[in-house]
Amino acid sequence: MSDTKEYDPQKVQVIVGAAPVSGFAPGTFITVEQDENNFSTRVGADGEVTRTRLSNRMAVMNLTLLATAVFNAVLSGLEQTEVIFPVLLKDGATIISAGEAWVEKPPGFERSGDDSSDTEWIIRLARWRPFFGGNP
Repeated sequence: MSDTKEYDPQKVQVIVGAAPVSGFAPGTFITVEQDENNFSTRVGADGEVTRTRLSNRMAVMNLTLLATAVFNAVLSGLEQTEVIFPVLLKDGATIISAGEAWVEKPPGFERSGDDSSDTEWIIRLARWRPFFGGNP
């Protein structure tokens, strides 16, 4: 029996609203990061430690799509109408979800004569719920 694991980026699923995202760029095509730590810590002069739970459960998701991806139009429509939508990401046993998300701002625009460019979307996640279960 082999201990070798296989990762297939084509199995990463991202659903925005009710639509599956397609047209991911090569390389890093998705990142998600929480805005703040879960706790702040304060240490007194005598070494006593206080841990304070922070309530901010906001996160930012960056989706990098090919400039030719049809899904850019879907995200443009969501951004222009200022709609709030759910987001679900599934990658093996890792699941990231947020019941409320929105496009933070329109992407920048860049084109080159020697290669197609990518389009990076910034999506704000409110009260995100991550479970990092790996990708077996």
